[in-house]
Amino acid sequence: MKPKLILTPFLLLLAGLHQIAASPADEQKLAAANNGFAFKLLKQLAKDQPVADIFISPYSASTVLQMVGNGAAGRTKVEMQQVLGTTGLSSAVVNGANKDIASSLNNLNTNVILTTANAIWYRQGAPVKPDFTACNQQFFGATVAPLNFADPHSVDVINAWANEKTHGKI
Repeated sequence: MKPKLILTPFLLLLAGLHQIAASPADEQKLAAANNGFAFKLLKQLAKDQPVADIFISPYSASTVLQMVGNGAAGRTKVEMQQVLGTTGLSSAVVNGANKDIASSLNNLNTNVILTTANAIWYRQGAPVKPDFTACNQQFFGATVAPLNFADPHSVDVINAWANEKTHGKI
């Protein structure tokens, strides 16, 4: 039996670019970066797990890495941009284009219901820069909250969030 590689909504970006308010040139650059990242990711996964069935959303993977990138600096940020293919795009461009893309995906006029949701849970008591929190809330619509991971009920908090955001699908 051949392994299956299943993709979830993966880069409807190019099709919807005309509906996004950000600079078309910047959107095209981000869409190209996301597409490049997606294919590199899928190629690597197929190489690492050649007989496994894989279910992945490259769009979600690039989004979460771009969110985390808002807290990165120095060499880490440069390496993240290289992996994501966003070198040469400012954080403001990446963040703004992501906000517009998510908005267009969530508001498609079709009979398909697509809702994106993002969250960052961090260890309670860990210092988090207010700019990181504000940026991810503003541009990615992310829930950013502390959580006591030592508490066995912390998984219930995350599961309840996922259940609410996915309308009971996850």
